[in-house]
Amino acid sequence: MVYTLTSVKSIPRTYISDISLPYRSSKTYIVITVTFATAVLGVASVLTHEGLVLPPLGATLFIIFAFPLSKEAYPRNVVGAHFVAILSGIGALVIFGLVDVHGSFEAISWTRLAALLVAMVVCVAALTTLRLLHVPALATVMLIALGTLDSWNDWVAIAAAVLISTALGLIINRATGRYQPLWTRAPADQEAG
Repeated sequence: MVYTLTSVKSIPRTYISDISLPYRSSKTYIVITVTFATAVLGVASVLTHEGLVLPPLGATLFIIFAFPLSKEAYPRNVVGAHFVAILSGIGALVIFGLVDVHGSFEAISWTRLAALLVAMVVCVAALTTLRLLHVPALATVMLIALGTLDSWNDWVAIAAAVLISTALGLIINRATGRYQPLWTRAPADQEAG
């Protein structure tokens, strides 16, 4: 069966305005800045012996540098969503008595699955209620609820890494002439998108 994309043309542009070309950085800028920010996190991780380089942050850095005007790149959304995810994951671990119990991807128990589902429900409900649009945070809550980030040191480290990533993004984007809003775009910017 062959599918055509002709039906896509009927989707109004407003549905994809936050990731459309006018708001995207150049490929070279994205590669350089994401690599640089990852290197900063990596060096900090080596020097502090803490896990500051985590998969959700790769996606976060890409969004911050590739689409600095998108809602997902707003520091409010990045920090808020990851912190909600961290708290949701920890809360589920506490409820199910899994704090300090290391998990794995290969062997998930029924209790661990229940913790994961509760963490996801709480996190998604909180993110949508608070309007914190930042999808990579869902990977953070999963890593915590699954027990791969299983200690207070891990949870503080990911919170610190989120703050470092957000600060790097804001500083680098603004230093290179790419305005990145803290909370929301100005009304004139929103109408243009």
